Amino acid sequence: MAKVKREMVTVSASYYNFSERYEQEMAFLDDESIRVISVNVISRKEDDHSTQEKYLVFYQEVDTDTFEE
Repeated sequence: MAKVKREMVTVSASYYNFSERYEQEMAFLDDESIRVISVNVISRKEDDHSTQEKYLVFYQEVDTDTFEE
């Protein structure tokens, strides 16, 4: 059984491009060899022009050769 891994991901951006930055920072989760267990917001800071959110991501690496859906 694969070990559960965790990673801290920080997304910092202006309000206008936050969604785009979020997609860029979380892109590693799109890999077929990763099974996401959970993504949790652990902090959020805002000011007049920007937002910073920190996420704690738990995932497992899976063998794509034997993985069946």
